[in-house]
Amino acid sequence: MAFQAFTGVGFFFSGCATQTATAFKFAMGAYFLGDSGVRGLIEEGFPYGQYKTTAPFSLSMNQTTGNYTLSSDNAWVEPVFSFWPMSLVYKNIMDLNDLAAPQDSKGLRLGDANSYCAKEDLCFWHFSLASSWGIYLLHYVVFSLLGIYMDNICPDALGAKKPPFYFLVPSYWGFGIATVEDKVEKIKGKDGEILNESTDKDVLEEERVSQERMKEQTTSSEFVIDVRGLQQRFERKEKGPGDWFPKKKEFYAVKAPWYGIGRCNPAPSLMRHKRFPGESVFAVY
Repeated sequence: MAFQAFTGVGFFFSGCATQTATAFKFAMGAYFLGDSGVRGLIEEGFPYGQYKTTAPFSLSMNQTTGNYTLSSDNAWVEPVFSFWPMSLVYKNIMDLNDLAAPQDSKGLRLGDANSYCAKEDLCFWHFSLASSWGIYLLHYVVFSLLGIYMDNICPDALGAKKPPFYFLVPSYWGFGIATVEDKVEKIKGKDGEILNESTDKDVLEEERVSQERMKEQTTSSEFVIDVRGLQQRFERKEKGPGDWFPKKKEFYAVKAPWYGIGRCNPAPSLMRHKRFPGESVFAVY
């Protein structure tokens, strides 16, 4: 059950990162943090206590009767710690060790996996061995769903991502009919600047011919490739003059060109070359 919970945690970290190496670093960092910090606290009896030795943090003793009752002020501590599966693993191991430590002990029967943990034994019964099995399954479901969600809303290696409420869109579940409208319009950036406005006469003529061809919904054997308003926008953080913190700035690698590639033209090729180490230049021929 614990391994199932860690599988869900792995899904979550892989959904938050765009690269496998980054997700692995996050997961290993979280594991070592839990293995060192959380383990030390639990071995000292916080917050689950120690079987028949130290009372859990959320149990308070009545000074008159000597009985333990659940404190409403501290009842949130154990559930918060149990959100990390490793804390429950250490708690279960400590319980099994305390039950098997006495020389006359016969260990723990499967039928007693829940009943062994009671207030008189200074044990928080909501986190007994049997209860932890159900919590592990809950971890798997919750972390897996979070991983799926983060995988959709976080940008991938190409920068593509879905809106935060993508699951409310009917088309995501296969309902409705997807339609594509092909039309000529001015493509603008975030600052309102028109991207596809050209000044060169030859470029303007090529754009006009391509747009007219699209309006007429006709195809010609003369063109094998028809590019319509292609654009590629990137964002990066830069610290400009007088800025205290870096700000997001956008730049366009392709600003909505319109053109057609004829059959008589040589096939376009993409060449990559470097002028100096660390710089990459792309050119289309």
